[in-house]
Amino acid sequence: MKLYKSMTGIFTGLFFLSLNASAQPTLDRILDDVYVKDKDGCVTIQVAFTFPVSYVNHFPFGKGDELRIQIEPVSVSPLDQEVLYNRETLKPHRHKQKTPFVQVTYEGDIDSGFSITLLFSEVVTYEVGQGADFRSILVSMQNPDTTSDGVTCPHLPKSK
Repeated sequence: MKLYKSMTGIFTGLFFLSLNASAQPTLDRILDDVYVKDKDGCVTIQVAFTFPVSYVNHFPFGKGDELRIQIEPVSVSPLDQEVLYNRETLKPHRHKQKTPFVQVTYEGDIDSGFSITLLFSEVVTYEVGQGADFRSILVSMQNPDTTSDGVTCPHLPKSK
């Protein structure tokens, strides 16, 4: 009987310990990664998130050296809601072609809502769109360092 009570106490303790461990947030960041692809003078920047997001709008329209894109979280567990109000920055991985893209910053700590800001080293012309996987935002632009004339980059589908 004594062994039974000891085992019951151990299993009860392990049960409550496992409940506490499962109540911990699973997300520790918002930005998963940032990918830059330069093909034939057309640069595509893919900002990947750790959860689904929806494109809302962006400013300025068409061109600039700073691009703010407002997003809306689509599905975040109640335990992970707190991470939405953080701020974090990613720089692109080194890539063969030089592009004017410098960094992306997620801003969940501003009054105007959730957004990402892309910084460029010079003024660029761009298109913004929703990633097909709903876990990314895409920015397409012509690489100003490309000398080929007449290059037109594919337009991204506009959201809203």
